[in-house]
Amino acid sequence: MTDGPFAEAREVFTGYWILEVASREEAEHWARKCPLGPGTTLEVRRVNEWSDFDQSNEWVTKAQEWRAANS
Repeated sequence: MTDGPFAEAREVFTGYWILEVASREEAEHWARKCPLGPGTTLEVRRVNEWSDFDQSNEWVTKAQEWRAANS
């Protein structure tokens, strides 16, 4: 029996860091300092904030209302 054609999650994802930086260039600077072994991939992603979305969008409004009601 095998797990199938896909890699196990533990083989793909080992953790994450969230850094607050002023620019993409600064994020790349820190990524280059990451102590990774050979053949390891590091993915840099931007985390969006509420202000990045159209505040008049009904789904954004609903999400903010839900968060306010449940916090």
